[in-house]
Amino acid sequence: MLVKFLDIETTHLNEQIGDIIEIAIVTSIDGGQTISEKWQTKIKPQNIQNADMRSLAINGYNEDAWAQAPSWDDVKELIAIRLRYGQIVCHNASFESRWIHQKLNRDHGYKISWAWVCTKTLSYEHLPLLRSHSLKTLRSVFGLSDIGSHTAMKDTLDCAHIYRKLNRCNFLMRFWYEFRYKRKSSLLKRIKN
Repeated sequence: MLVKFLDIETTHLNEQIGDIIEIAIVTSIDGGQTISEKWQTKIKPQNIQNADMRSLAINGYNEDAWAQAPSWDDVKELIAIRLRYGQIVCHNASFESRWIHQKLNRDHGYKISWAWVCTKTLSYEHLPLLRSHSLKTLRSVFGLSDIGSHTAMKDTLDCAHIYRKLNRCNFLMRFWYEFRYKRKSSLLKRIKN
């Protein structure tokens, strides 16, 4: 099965007024077990005056790093082609799907139908005892580093790793992941106290 792992970084939480400023798409031709292609690009924002400063701080936007980035018009067709077939997996699929639908379908008429899978939802299903199902928490559960978080490629690769761990996860593995996380959390609390 063809699977596309996706993450975007944006200038705002509202897709009606913000811009996508970074996107990463990682392709797997064997259902997510191995990576066959990685693609990432920064995108020059068109409406930076509408940006939410907290969003820019989180994703590390600065004019110098984005100075040579292509415009949305330069990459929209490449993105549509890369997402045309397969299942799309994201950590917060409702966010990504809203933005992609707005920017590709409504704004530019690309008619693409996708099957979306959300690793956040998978974590609710398979790891219900976790207090949080954020990407940060899941990184801790699966031993992934936070370095480089909130960049599209890092978040996409971590999403792919989490998907491999949780997709069709059996009861024993679920128990093991939660036990290991709870143990690590209690050790950290003891160290802090």
